[in-house]
Amino acid sequence: MQSGKPRAGNNQSQIKRWLLLNSVLLALVGLLSLTYPIEELSRRISDLSFRLRGTQTSSRDVALVLIDDASLNRYGRWPWKRSVLARVVRAAAAEDPKALGLDILLFEAEDPSEDQEFADALKAAGNVVLASKISNSQGGRLWVEPLPLFAQNAVAIGHAQAVLGPDSICRSIPVQELTLEGPRWAFALEIARVARGAPLEDDGQYLHLGQTRIPIVGSNAGPQIAGVEAQSPRFLAINYRGQLETAESPAPFTAISAADLLEGKAHGQLQGKAVLIGFGSVEIADRVPTPVSGRIPMPGVEIHANLVDTILSGRGLRPLGGSLQVFLVFAFTLVTTGMVLRWPGWKGMLFLAALMGASYAVSYLLFAWADRLIAFGPFLCVGVLAGPMAQLQNLVTVDRSVTRGLHQLQSALRKTGPAHGTGSMSLALRAATPPGNLHWKINLLQELQSELSSLYSFDETLLNAMQDGLAVFASDGQLVFCNPRWQDLCAQQNENPAAPFSEFASMLNDAIRHKLLESLAQPDGRFDSEVYLRESLFHLRAMKLPAAQMNSTSPALILLVLTDFTARLERDRARACATRSKRMVAKPRRQFFASLDAWSQ
Repeated sequence: MQSGKPRAGNNQSQIKRWLLLNSVLLALVGLLSLTYPIEELSRRISDLSFRLRGTQTSSRDVALVLIDDASLNRYGRWPWKRSVLARVVRAAAAEDPKALGLDILLFEAEDPSEDQEFADALKAAGNVVLASKISNSQGGRLWVEPLPLFAQNAVAIGHAQAVLGPDSICRSIPVQELTLEGPRWAFALEIARVARGAPLEDDGQYLHLGQTRIPIVGSNAGPQIAGVEAQSPRFLAINYRGQLETAESPAPFTAISAADLLEGKAHGQLQGKAVLIGFGSVEIADRVPTPVSGRIPMPGVEIHANLVDTILSGRGLRPLGGSLQVFLVFAFTLVTTGMVLRWPGWKGMLFLAALMGASYAVSYLLFAWADRLIAFGPFLCVGVLAGPMAQLQNLVTVDRSVTRGLHQLQSALRKTGPAHGTGSMSLALRAATPPGNLHWKINLLQELQSELSSLYSFDETLLNAMQDGLAVFASDGQLVFCNPRWQDLCAQQNENPAAPFSEFASMLNDAIRHKLLESLAQPDGRFDSEVYLRESLFHLRAMKLPAAQMNSTSPALILLVLTDFTARLERDRARACATRSKRMVAKPRRQFFASLDAWSQ
């Protein structure tokens, strides 16, 4: 039957609204994702994951020798003599580390004997990596590099150039920096290469250190020009283990003061590890904010130690691929918009908040267990915008629906002519509807509701007072309305008052039923005849009500009016008997008074 068509149409309309909302929301989120605020939001949420994870267990691969305040108090203010640095290198090498990384810029020549002693210590160790940096001077050298005497006795030189984000937080280190001699690997990469004793290979998308694959952000897969060596910006994301602080337990790294090392108090803590030597004092350390930093930024040597640990432990952070990120945002948008459309109001907002929390929990678990970074900014943007945009779409839909309904009412009133509907409501509906004044439309609908309620009460009273049974059936035969008299007549016939039209038609004889159905099959079908129902005579009038003028797509209704002729004949017969009795009583009375009058005369 046709009863399923409105529901199917409603479902199609809901799907169209859902797809339209998804398209607009995805386009908006895609544009916002390219802006700085959303990118910064993603970075901050990733930083929050570091803080939630907290400090992990101490590294088994990396240790630190710090020139701290105690060392400065014991051996004097910085800079130290090269002979003291040579003692530090020899003491550290005596602990049998896999590699020594000296995060100290040694670009100035001092006393030749002191410099030679330090160079001899580097050569004797055989596994020292020196650091270099890009110069900040305007007209000087491009690089601050170790003296050639030191560079010749070190096994490698790496750049210690950190990358600060727009918020001045260090999250990564460049894989290479270009020098006049060619690309130079990062300081941490060179330390890891020496510690692992394996060659460092680059396939453009990953770095390979023996069996360890090191993920990088960015690729060298761009166009190549013959004869020209080009480098695209590529970075090593740092999976921070933590920062050395006094109250932190456990410490992320084994850290020994240079003074304790020189006094023989290392006790084998550096054996078999990659050891980085640098500044730990607040006064001379180059400190940089990091995602795990507290009130005090992290020293540069700790940043390199975290990156060396990231490489050697195989915990390289891998950002989610672009296509997978887009797919997840698309799927998340479908779910959130469907949720806010399915459950509007506070219920939908609570479900949306729960979904956002669960999504971030999944993102955090991927970070903590699989070392995968998800840019959560677009997801948060979808969650924040889904509810307001769904409400805005509902508002636009309501405005259009109200406007369409008012236009249909205006069209219906114009067809009725000026003789009908002369009240203020009808005059207001006949007037032009303001295209964007939703408040005016809502107020008009409220007044219309009040007037229609009064009209409905009047019609209901009128129908209930009818002596004839009245019933209205839908096009599928189901009962829509019946008055109390119809219920009484059905009860007298032992029939269900809510029975469908087909059951009522089955009570008629074949000829009458055929004529009834044939008449109602016509567009303006009418039927008027006397019928017998269980040996009772009734007058049946049936007509097909046309669709409402303001909604021409609605199906027609069937109106039945049933008059009980048997009861009417009995009432007429009783009325005739009563009249005859009055006449029979009145005739002897007139004769009596006539006789009395004659006697008196």
